[in-house]
Amino acid sequence: MVNVNSIIKRGNITLNKNQFRFCWDVETTGLEPFKDRILCITIMNVDTLAIQSFCQEDEQQLIKDFWDAVKNADMLIGFNSHTFDYPFVIQRSLFYAITVNKNIKQIDLRKESTGFWESYNKFAKGKLSDWAEKFGVPVDTEDGSKMPGLFLQGKWKEVQEHCEEDVKICKRLYDRCKICKVIT
Repeated sequence: MVNVNSIIKRGNITLNKNQFRFCWDVETTGLEPFKDRILCITIMNVDTLAIQSFCQEDEQQLIKDFWDAVKNADMLIGFNSHTFDYPFVIQRSLFYAITVNKNIKQIDLRKESTGFWESYNKFAKGKLSDWAEKFGVPVDTEDGSKMPGLFLQGKWKEVQEHCEEDVKICKRLYDRCKICKVIT
């Protein structure tokens, strides 16, 4: 049984001079920050591969703990994070009057991997699970649309596992974008 009132940590997430980049993902109960809530935020240090998940009933504490963990970060790397994750977390932070770090550079791998910056095609196809399939990475958890149902059933562990799985796929795509010089 997952203790939903505690932060789940795996590995050493501690930052040092060379470790300020995190892949991240956010799971929510829906798409509207004014009526939905954050269920889980997972970060992965891209240098150490340490994972930390903030997955708990107390959304306000979850958000505070997330911002505290990335307070010295200089980069957050996500998938569709410019249009969903980051704005959702910012709005929920505002609701609770939580201080945010607006100095963190954002890389949205969905935009980078579809050539959005060159074509401005906001309707370009490609989900994170599509990239997992191309990399031969099995997707073992439910897709993000199932998170509200898992939340209602009290299945916090499954929510956390999905969020962590997405971060691992995000890291694989980030590495590929670096190798292929899509991101420098």
